[in-house]
Amino acid sequence: MLTNFGLVEFVKVARDTRAGYVYGTIGETLTEKILEAKLAQYPQRIEPYLDFIRSNYIGKITYDCVGMIKAYIWLNDDIPDTYDHNNDTSANGMFNKASIKGTIDTMSDTPGLCVRFDGHIGVYIGNGKVIEARGTKYGVVETSLKDRGWTHWLECPYITYTKTTKEGLCKGAKGEEVQLLQRQLNMFGAELVADGSFGQLTETAVKTFQQVSGLESDGIVDILTSQKLTHMILEEVEDLQTQIGKIKIVYSDLGKLLD
Repeated sequence: MLTNFGLVEFVKVARDTRAGYVYGTIGETLTEKILEAKLAQYPQRIEPYLDFIRSNYIGKITYDCVGMIKAYIWLNDDIPDTYDHNNDTSANGMFNKASIKGTIDTMSDTPGLCVRFDGHIGVYIGNGKVIEARGTKYGVVETSLKDRGWTHWLECPYITYTKTTKEGLCKGAKGEEVQLLQRQLNMFGAELVADGSFGQLTETAVKTFQQVSGLESDGIVDILTSQKLTHMILEEVEDLQTQIGKIKIVYSDLGKLLD
C-alpha cells in the first residue's frame, strides 16, 4: 500500500543518492537518448541547461518536482505496472485534484504532506524540512519549510495517509486480504459487508476487537492483531468441534435407545 510514510522514505533515498533534476523525468537513469527525447518534448525547459545536464546528470537518476512523487506511485517495486493516465498530472494538477488541502498556515506536522507554490511541489518530511526536486542546478535537495515561500499544503490524492509508521492493513486498503479480515471480524459480531474495502466501519470494527482483546486500539491490523484474531478464531473452531463431538455422542446414544 502506498502511504505518506512510504513517500517520505522514497524521497529521502532520492536526496541521499543526490538524484538530479531534468524536466519531464520520473526516476529514469538519464541517458543521451532520454535527454534528446525530453529536449524535443520540452525545449524551452531543457535547452538552456543542456551542457550542465550532460556534464552532471548523464548516468544518474533524475526527476522533476512532481515526477519524484509520481515515481513513488508508479515505480514501486511491490506494485508493478501502476502507470495510470488519470494520475499523470502536473504539480498544479495534483494540487487541483487533491480533496484535502489548505493554505500553508493551516498545515499540520504530518510527514508526507505535499507543499506547493504555483508550478512547483515538494514533500514535507517532518521537523520543518522538505525534500524537493528543486531545479536543474540544484537536483533533489532538502530545504527548510519556512524559507521557500510555499503557499499551500495538500494530501497527495493517490496515496493513503496514516498517523503511524506501524505496518499492517489500515483504513484505505483494498483487496482480498481486507475481504478476509471483514469475514473474520464478522465472526465476532461486526456485521460488515465483505466488500474488500477498508473504510470507517471496518476500522471501527478493528478498534473494537483490539479493545476487547487487550491490544492497542488504533485500527491497524498489525502482526499482533492478526495473530490474536487467528488465535481466537481457532478457539471458536475448537469449541465448535467439541460441541459437534458431544452432539454426535448424543445422537449415537439416542440411536441405541431407539434400536
